[in-house]
Amino acid sequence: MAPDDLRKRLVEINRRRWESAPPAAPPPPRGSFPLLPDLAPGRGGDHLRIDFDAKDLDGLGRDLIGRHTALLPFDGDLSGSRPALERFARDDPAATVYLDIETAGLASAAPVFLVGLLRREGGAFRIRQYFARDYGEEGPLLRALAADLAGFRGIVTFNGKSFDVPYMRDRATLAHVDLAAPPEHLDLLHEARRHLRSTLPDCRLQTIEAALCGRRRAGDIPGAEIAPAYHGFVRTGDPSLMRLVFRHNALDLIALAEIAIAVVEFASGQRRPLRRP
Repeated sequence: MAPDDLRKRLVEINRRRWESAPPAAPPPPRGSFPLLPDLAPGRGGDHLRIDFDAKDLDGLGRDLIGRHTALLPFDGDLSGSRPALERFARDDPAATVYLDIETAGLASAAPVFLVGLLRREGGAFRIRQYFARDYGEEGPLLRALAADLAGFRGIVTFNGKSFDVPYMRDRATLAHVDLAAPPEHLDLLHEARRHLRSTLPDCRLQTIEAALCGRRRAGDIPGAEIAPAYHGFVRTGDPSLMRLVFRHNALDLIALAEIAIAVVEFASGQRRPLRRP
């Protein structure tokens, strides 16, 4: 069999393997989300901010903080790893923030309407989400976000070097906001491609989450429906789908922290590479 044909065959086998993995839990009630206040359309002068403990999100944060605390900061051998990964692994975990954004479309004119941050505070992970309740609240959201990000040395994203951070900066420039990301940036997409691209059918976040975390999301809103859900909320004030968007964003943040642990384990030899079936 030709090498290209063999690779296509392996990719298809892996795709079926991960797509057949059972979900970790039944779907949540439609619109459920921990501690989410009543959502109402804004007036263009402020924004909404919510904070909660990651363990309140389907209990996912309970095991995460234990594994995170046991591994990081890492003092073992990371020879051969990329500088960004080594800096992340060696630094004080409280100095790093995990970030994920949701936009009202992919064109540069579409506003950032939701930004999620995950941070380690003592013996817990805390999630903070900034939400623009209408298009006019994007500027205040970005201004508050800029002040928050200034307190961190490191940032962890998934494809954030190509999308999240440049997109935020462009939107901040339009809003006359001086927004600078933390100087040390670990983009987990690059690490995933390095360690997993020959094993998984693709390097999408939820494919990696299924492979490394052993779960598939149930009741999640598809990414393609997020921007329409936001436009619908601004137009009608109906918050039902937006609650799913908040949950989707928070699940992405949890996945980032779990994948970050896994790539440190891969780089240090504590975790064996995934085997082809």
